Amino acid sequence: MNLLRTTREDVVHRAKPAATGSLFRFLQMSGFSFLLNLGLTILLHQIFHFSAELAYAIALLSVLVTNFVVMRWYVFSGSGQPLARQAGDFLVASVFFRGIEYLAFLLLHSVLNMNYVAAIVLVMGLAFVAKFFFYRQHVFGTRPSIDSE
Repeated sequence: MNLLRTTREDVVHRAKPAATGSLFRFLQMSGFSFLLNLGLTILLHQIFHFSAELAYAIALLSVLVTNFVVMRWYVFSGSGQPLARQAGDFLVASVFFRGIEYLAFLLLHSVLNMNYVAAIVLVMGLAFVAKFFFYRQHVFGTRPSIDSE
């Protein structure tokens, strides 16, 4: 019996409680990010008179940095992936997600004349589910080593 070798059954057995915990932590982080994004957008738009589009773009960039730090060390901690690799993967995935979110916001707010706050709530709610599964599986998940196959 090799104590250093992890079987697929071990991974599946440990993944269920870990997935539940990471989902709760992702929900916490998302709630914080949502409030930061919404609050910063409203602050920049209402107080500093930035356009809603520019205010939302600035808020998205601010949340991007915050989310990587929180996901790396709190939500999906312990993946063992190198920081630079995860940062690169996260940046590519986040740019893609944020681009889709921003285009969806523009469509809802600027084209369909939806209130900017309602558009943000709708876009961020739909993105939550997609991002959790993608980040858990592709960015912050543990990748099997070549010799564990």
